[in-house]
Amino acid sequence: MYCQESVELTRDTCYELSKEVCGPININPGLTPADSYYLQIIDKFVTRYTQQVVIKDDGSFDVDTTLLPDGYFNQYAGKFELYLSTSSEGTDYIDMTFEEEVYKCVILSIVKIENSDCC
Repeated sequence: MYCQESVELTRDTCYELSKEVCGPININPGLTPADSYYLQIIDKFVTRYTQQVVIKDDGSFDVDTTLLPDGYFNQYAGKFELYLSTSSEGTDYIDMTFEEEVYKCVILSIVKIENSDCC
């Protein structure tokens, strides 16, 4: 049986974001283009995945879902905590700006794709 119990997330100033999964997930934290950071992804079981991301010209980056287990992002997986850091160990967090407010992390919820044949 699948456990729906939630885990308390570790950061306290996070931007709430919902996305459909169909290929890479794009997030725009308004950062300087071409900078490279480490994305820390933490699921409700406190399992951490790290991937290096490069900021695009528009200040966004993609979460490469191919570097994660198959089906990792789905509407039943609960919320994910994402944050950027300057090291692969997850230290030296980078502030992100959404809607002119500064946040330490993103809380990502995956929503069901309605009427889509992309996946």
